Amino acid sequence: MRVLSRAVGAVALAVAALSAAPAVGVIGGVPDGDAHPNVGMIVGLDTNPELNRVDYPVLVCTGTLVKPDVVLTAAHCVQENNGPYVGLKYVITFSTTVALDETLFPLKPLDGVAGTPVPSPAFDNSINYRHASQAEFNQESADDVGLLRLAAPVGLATATIVSAGELAPLANGPKRDILQVGYGDNRVGPPGQGGSYFMDGFRNRSVFPVKKLSSALLWGNANPNNANGYGLPSSGDSGSPFFVNERIAAVFSGGNNSNNVMGPRLDTGSARAFLAAQGVLN
Repeated sequence: MRVLSRAVGAVALAVAALSAAPAVGVIGGVPDGDAHPNVGMIVGLDTNPELNRVDYPVLVCTGTLVKPDVVLTAAHCVQENNGPYVGLKYVITFSTTVALDETLFPLKPLDGVAGTPVPSPAFDNSINYRHASQAEFNQESADDVGLLRLAAPVGLATATIVSAGELAPLANGPKRDILQVGYGDNRVGPPGQGGSYFMDGFRNRSVFPVKKLSSALLWGNANPNNANGYGLPSSGDSGSPFFVNERIAAVFSGGNNSNNVMGPRLDTGSARAFLAAQGVLN
């Protein structure tokens, strides 16, 4: 990730040989299996006759079922004008493993549930596409929360969002770990040596410590080269849950090139106000 970078879900994946060593997506992560069945892969489908595209997958993010028919994710994953794409159709699949094509990009999920995107109206992603200050980027990130309202309820247990003010003790209390679950890129190659990045289609997880808490953002120190075995959220993990005590404390929004990752706090601020207005906290 670059400095002041948004963890965009529209991903350009490096092609890797299918015979490469087994990988576990989320850089430095491990397979999550069925531990969090309510975490799914969101795929944005583009239709563009000029490019011979019909429901062509162009965007990947992660989301979490918080109501039987509502998925929580990042606003930049579900905004109507998402980078070069306008009017994407969205589907989500909760499969542990998602089928990939020959370029290791997710196929249209056959078991996907369609959804209507609802980004926070306060989110302005234009800041991500110009040289913004850290303060501007942080403010934008505080509003980077969105929903996908599904066409039909999903018969899975829903995840729980933290209550109002629940994260405040993390500011000065004992260090706590963040558990992050997503479908994002993985790295091929030993720790510290970079290498190619690609998506393996697995739902994976990583653990890393809380670094700091601001009034609106939760920051973690996600360093996959750390001897403690931390993971690092990457492209495709946008919108993935940051669990603290198995409750969603934030959603992954972005970070910088020092392995600092962050997301809007869901216990306070504009993100919580948006969720309350949408009836998600009831």
